[in-house]
Amino acid sequence: MTSFGLMRASVAATLAASTDRELWIQRRVDAPRERVWEALVEPRIVRLWWSRNHELVVERMNVRRGGRWRFIDRGFEGSQWFEG
Repeated sequence: MTSFGLMRASVAATLAASTDRELWIQRRVDAPRERVWEALVEPRIVRLWWSRNHELVVERMNVRRGGRWRFIDRGFEGSQWFEG
């Protein structure tokens, strides 16, 4: 089990690719739906589980359809960024 302070999730996940540009990941989480949603869309909470024990800066996070995001993960060997 993995704990993010908000919920517990099993390690096993179901993955499926419906197209070459789409990936679906399904995992059962023992938490109310509202808390799971909050963990995915609230920058202050995303920082808790996305980063790997270093600073994560959520520079931009628009969770609407077509929205864009940009995270800066300040690791041990310098900054790395992820965006989509």
